[in-house]
Amino acid sequence: MKKNASGFLHHFQPYLALDPAIWMIAVARFIIAGGTFVLPVYALILTQKLSLSPADAGMTVFIVSIGGMLGSVLGGYLADTFNRLTLMAISEAFSAASVIAAGMFAYDALSIVFIALSSLALGIMRPAMRAALLSLCSTNRESKRYALSLSYLAFNVGHAIGPLIAGFLLLDYYQWLYWGDAATTLIAAFLLASLIKKTTGKKPKPDKASSQESRENGATENTLKPDKIQIAFFLAVNVCVSFCYAQITFTLPLQMAESFADDGARYYGLILMINALAVLGFTAILTSLTAKTHPINNLMIAISGYGLGYMMIGLMPTLLMMGFAIVIITASEILEVTNGDAYLSELVPETHLGRYVSLSVIANNAGIALCPLLMGFAIEIFGLSWAWYLVGIVTLFTLFCLWVMFKRDKKISSQ
Repeated sequence: MKKNASGFLHHFQPYLALDPAIWMIAVARFIIAGGTFVLPVYALILTQKLSLSPADAGMTVFIVSIGGMLGSVLGGYLADTFNRLTLMAISEAFSAASVIAAGMFAYDALSIVFIALSSLALGIMRPAMRAALLSLCSTNRESKRYALSLSYLAFNVGHAIGPLIAGFLLLDYYQWLYWGDAATTLIAAFLLASLIKKTTGKKPKPDKASSQESRENGATENTLKPDKIQIAFFLAVNVCVSFCYAQITFTLPLQMAESFADDGARYYGLILMINALAVLGFTAILTSLTAKTHPINNLMIAISGYGLGYMMIGLMPTLLMMGFAIVIITASEILEVTNGDAYLSELVPETHLGRYVSLSVIANNAGIALCPLLMGFAIEIFGLSWAWYLVGIVTLFTLFCLWVMFKRDKKISSQ
């Protein structure tokens, strides 16, 4: 990739070299995230509009989430069997149709069935989208990281918009909450469908750097066999990393409430705003600065950042310290997202990429699901301040797994 731009702008130049289809997928992901109105406020819909008890609402949200995980399992297999862009477009269209039907029964419990079907379809789409991004890249590590970085940035910008609109629609235009969600999903499906003929049958051409990298690794797409031990470590790391990041939505709000009482909710909103601004400001720069570093090293930096950030919050829960900590945690998330699946794609052949990416998605969801379960018990038994040490223990275990992975990776490369 050329780097003739000077100063700050050279961090953004590699994005321009990405395949136009990757940009289109990023735009589609921005539209999907920006138009996701139902799921961010679904607990409120169940309790306020459908009059479910908190316990029943929690069980319903859990069931809908299980639908998404089952969809990811199915989507991984389908992504290796059919054209991935076609699968993404069909999944999005089916999700939109399900949400439209849910809107027609917005005040009836039957809407839950259609939302579960939509979650299933979105689950099918996710591994196909990740695998498609990686498949459309040049075969070197850098391009994969920039593609994942662009997609991550697009998602976060859209995700910052969606919940704001959702809150407005829930109060005054309830059924349009569903239909607006469906409309943006259909637009994304149309964009993805428009790419199918342009990209079908195309494979990325390796550049000189990637050809050298392939020779060094002693493997090609046709001869590469999945290293199941390395993949098992990778999935364990994924669970732990997701567990750590999920503290932002579970343990951190509880800490804010304990530290700042009635001002906790307001300060938590400020912390989330800092998180969003850090994503916008750091994604391109961190991707550029770490593009040539081994992905496992980047993941070790990321998990170290998680541990440092959360220990800062646990030991010194002041607003200023939490602001610094959330910047470190956000930078760590950026490194994890842009390096995780990029490294996974080096462990498996192209023909199996979809199903292994689906395992990565499931591992992420498992870590997120474990967070409230384990931290809830830890807080109840040890108290909130001591519960943060559990996060520290998890980061140490994750660093050990990454160290083993790095040693195995060097040994495999030397052979």
